[in-house]
Amino acid sequence: RKCLIRLWNNSSYQTVFNRPEWFESIILSYKKNKTYYYYEVWEGDEIVGFWPFWIYREGYKDLWARKLEPIAAMMTDQLSPIIKRGLVAQILCLMCDGINELSRSVGIIKIPHLIIDNEHVDIIVDRLKSSGK
Repeated sequence: RKCLIRLWNNSSYQTVFNRPEWFESIILSYKKNKTYYYYEVWEGDEIVGFWPFWIYREGYKDLWARKLEPIAAMMTDQLSPIIKRGLVAQILCLMCDGINELSRSVGIIKIPHLIIDNEHVDIIVDRLKSSGK
């Protein structure tokens, strides 16, 4: 946890909704029927990127699918991965590639409520579009 707090303090984008303590409280509150996936990027012994997801099953009438979604994405419009300042584009591309790998085991990838003027949005959209997802 200390390494995540250190990363957050050195991150390019900080809100209360991407603090490690907030993610931890959400996980403890909503752990039922969800599988957690933590996308971490390390440079040696230093974590430089962190984006927690949950995978859950959701349906509408008789149609069911497994969804991959950033933790608590529907609860805030200020959600963002934690990425070390100066490495945003590089780390987000790696994270999007990881999301694409996971897409084989889930039916739907859902990344709602990113802040439009956040530099992360353009990188995420461009990378996922270029992969055909």
